Amino acid sequence: MNIQNNNMSRFTDETSALELMEFTMAGDSFGINVAKVTEIMRYTKITPMTLSHPCIDGVFKPRGKIITVINLPRYMALPESESPEQDMFMLTNFDNVNAAFLVHTVEAMHRIKWSDVEKPSSIIYGSNDSVITGTVKIGDRILTIIDFEN
Repeated sequence: MNIQNNNMSRFTDETSALELMEFTMAGDSFGINVAKVTEIMRYTKITPMTLSHPCIDGVFKPRGKIITVINLPRYMALPESESPEQDMFMLTNFDNVNAAFLVHTVEAMHRIKWSDVEKPSSIIYGSNDSVITGTVKIGDRILTIIDFEN
């Protein structure tokens, strides 16, 4: 599934809307701004990198580019997948740096109003250094929106 950024994510004063891609880890729902996602891929073989950060699974090379794989469940202190071969990669680009975030499933895209996003609780997430941007209710689920740039 290839996601084109040019028209997928918009933030305008008229609509005050945000498009989120919903994904899951350990049965919990999370969201990422669609504008940050360049592609979704099924799990593929990763080459481990010695002496790397514990949350880095390694690298892989789709379409000739070396991409670092960050194990997001491990980073978020969540249980890892029981079926890693069914996991997904969310390929992102931040400041011209490509990275793939390993997640368990990619579910859907949602267009929400910024006014529906609630700030993260400092009681739950601590200081302003949290990687949590906020939460939003989608149907009967609460999506935790993650700040991937942090």
